[in-house]
Amino acid sequence: MVKIYFAFNLFFFSSVVLGQDAFNELKHRIEEKVLSSKNREAIDLINRQSQELTADQKAELDVIKVEALNELGLEDEAFAISQNILAKPDLPASLKLRTHLQRALVFEIGMDKDNTKAELDEAQKIFNTNPELKPQNYTYFLIRKTSYYRIFDDDKTAFKIAMEAEKYADLVNDKKNGAGLNMILGFGYFNDPEKVMQHFQKAIRLYKNYKNYNGVGAMYNNISNFYVDRRNYKLAEKYIDSGVAVVPKVEIFYIIANIYQTKSQILEHRKSYAAALENYKIATEWASKTNEEQKELKVQELDLLYNFQKNKRREIELANNVKATKGWVTMLTVFIILLTIFVLLLLFFLRMISRNKRRIELQKQSISRKNVELQKNVAEKQFLVKELNHRVKNNLAVILSLVGFQREETKNVLYRYKFQQLQNRIKTIALAHNLFSYNLDNFDNSVVEIKEYSDKIFESHKAGYQKELILENYSEKLLLQVDKGLFFGLLLNELITNTLKHAVPEENQVLKITLNIQLNEEMAEMNYADNGMFFGTQDSDNTLGHFIIGEMVQQLGGRFERKNSCYHIAFPTV
Repeated sequence: MVKIYFAFNLFFFSSVVLGQDAFNELKHRIEEKVLSSKNREAIDLINRQSQELTADQKAELDVIKVEALNELGLEDEAFAISQNILAKPDLPASLKLRTHLQRALVFEIGMDKDNTKAELDEAQKIFNTNPELKPQNYTYFLIRKTSYYRIFDDDKTAFKIAMEAEKYADLVNDKKNGAGLNMILGFGYFNDPEKVMQHFQKAIRLYKNYKNYNGVGAMYNNISNFYVDRRNYKLAEKYIDSGVAVVPKVEIFYIIANIYQTKSQILEHRKSYAAALENYKIATEWASKTNEEQKELKVQELDLLYNFQKNKRREIELANNVKATKGWVTMLTVFIILLTIFVLLLLFFLRMISRNKRRIELQKQSISRKNVELQKNVAEKQFLVKELNHRVKNNLAVILSLVGFQREETKNVLYRYKFQQLQNRIKTIALAHNLFSYNLDNFDNSVVEIKEYSDKIFESHKAGYQKELILENYSEKLLLQVDKGLFFGLLLNELITNTLKHAVPEENQVLKITLNIQLNEEMAEMNYADNGMFFGTQDSDNTLGHFIIGEMVQQLGGRFERKNSCYHIAFPTV
């Protein structure tokens, strides 16, 4: 008997040890992923394993999850999980410390100075009572403190604490926080380029050691922006190209968007406008992916939080039910013995019928409530679309007024003309917006009627032209989708602007512009001409106006030919 008892205890102890070893291995894998900035993989691994863990193990992984969510910019979800962590009784001091430091980051991002300071004070109290936690956590605490003073405009104190963090990291050989620390030190030495680059380069090396390519990409972007601020676009382009090269290994989308945004800015300064526009489009696409990713993760975290709260309520209800049931167990047993089989069957069927009726009634009520909510959502959608349309019109009108004020304020004739061109382009967009045919159920089919749009653009230019002007529009009525209609309007605006600027008719003749658009199957055939006798020089083809004409034709998916002052343009209507 003693041998059996001993064997059972040995088996139980071995199972516990093996289970703890498996958890430690899992925790190590997750921490490695967060350290190399593979935060999405870390969160997914935590979510998949959470059902198989004890409450204490889940709390440990939840702290890591908060850190990963903060890295991905999901501060609201990180804060919600931190509330659940701190509500856990008997939470270990190490987990409480790390949670308060992450909450300090959440409040700092939200520019909440008082709460950020309160969380840092809580962390300091834990260090005071648990000094053994310092070697693993104090460097990061000083980094958070440095960031607090830097964000809230006390650069002198921030730099002093950053120097203290550097000394402490060297003392305890803390390399895990070295990259972030060197980045902060680089910003602290911002007026000393040599020291800035020394710390930034060290940060890159440390990020590479941990294969944290998100950090590497972000640092290349920081260095490039450092040189952009000093107008050294050659070195700025060199480092941003290094950032672009590492993009395939970067997993955080907003870092990729920042890299391409900086690349676009540099190319714009170097007057490579087409390449700058292309990089700007790429940056916009990655920024959109960031929003989509954050929405997906938000939904996922909200579902998990909902399930957590539901299970917690279910456990409380179950405990209450068990407690209430114990008092009735004896009476229920006696009652069941006395009842006959006939009565039991009768009560059973009556109960089933009643339950089914109740369930059907509840389902009807639920469906009715959902229908009311859907109708309300449709009404709100219609209102928001109308409100959006109204605000866009107002905003365009304000922009036109501001540009007009700036034009009137400018004394230089050339600049006044350029402001007039800008005002005409914005006015073209505003005209298109006023003519859009909105469909509240399907925005993809919103259209603009081309002949009416062309007439409005003609009238706009004629009103601002000081001489006599003849405008002839022989176009068919043609509907284009919103995006193509806008490209068409900008194209026509540039053609008219080009005519009014350069066309000189024969003596004693009035300047005349002719537009003819005909539909040939699914292709729009557009002919634009004026009676000018001067056709510009070869250099005039390199102006912004001609660049816009070419770009708008390309956006329409068409082609164009020019002979003297006549343009023949063909583009698909679908």
